[in-house]
Amino acid sequence: MDKQPKDVACGSKHSMVLCQGLSRSSRQPHGEVYAWGDNEFGQTGGGGSAVSAIDVVYSPRLVNLEAHYRPSIVKIDCGANHSAFIDDIGRLFQCGANNFGQLGIGSFASQAAPTHVESITETVSSVACGTQHSVALTNKGKIWVVGANKNGELGIGRKYDDQSSPVFMKELSFAKIKQVRSGGFTAALSDEDQLYVWGCGAFGDFFTPHRVKSFKNHQIMDF
Repeated sequence: MDKQPKDVACGSKHSMVLCQGLSRSSRQPHGEVYAWGDNEFGQTGGGGSAVSAIDVVYSPRLVNLEAHYRPSIVKIDCGANHSAFIDDIGRLFQCGANNFGQLGIGSFASQAAPTHVESITETVSSVACGTQHSVALTNKGKIWVVGANKNGELGIGRKYDDQSSPVFMKELSFAKIKQVRSGGFTAALSDEDQLYVWGCGAFGDFFTPHRVKSFKNHQIMDF
């Protein structure tokens, strides 16, 4: 396959690049991901055991998706020590650190190869990896969240602990979301150009989404 870089994502100490080309067998577009850098938790997705994984990957290495019949990847993102991948039929896969449940696989065990997040049955269109949490956006404009919630990263309220299985974010179910971004906090943009934020903040933590009113007279193109 002749490969062309299409996207890049960077974690705390690792990087990934999404390449696309024509499959030699079918001559159809096919997306592959290469990763390198720190691999203490299996975040470069090379496979094997997260406990016995190579500590550092010094040059780009193909992410091991053989267990899922080499799907064509169309979207990628990185958290601090975990990685996420979306294929062309809207399935979400994650690997790497999972001490806060950020992989969304129902356990807190780290994974050295991408694992399918099966509990999200809707088509996933985008993913944003925060420092220790993940946010999945579906093609219907709805949000699923998973991982750390100590500082309100999940936006589902103070009473919830860290989550290892994705939780539907009913707090924004009234809006159709078109874009999400995550770091220590999370931001979401609706199709009406309303910006909502939640999580860790300089002046306190938001445990549920708050609308940013200062942009009410502006059309937000990206953030």
